[in-house]
Amino acid sequence: MPLSFLLRRWAELQSTADADKHVQAIAALKGENIRYKTFATIPGGSSAWMRNAGKPATPASLYYLYVKKSDLEKARDALRDFQSQ
Repeated sequence: MPLSFLLRRWAELQSTADADKHVQAIAALKGENIRYKTFATIPGGSSAWMRNAGKPATPASLYYLYVKKSDLEKARDALRDFQSQ
């Protein structure tokens, strides 16, 4: 099943190569009880994931964060508030 079908009710909130920024965004959403989905692209596929287990992500790794379309504005506000602290 294509990813676009699975995410038809979801909107991309953030994409970043910075793992710390991704984790902080998740914390902000959890703090506001906003449901989210997250995906990561790992260079080299799953074998690269296993080779790099326990090591910092390479700059080519991308982290995607999705929220329900109906929660998009609330999620943007949560990120803004979290980053201003």
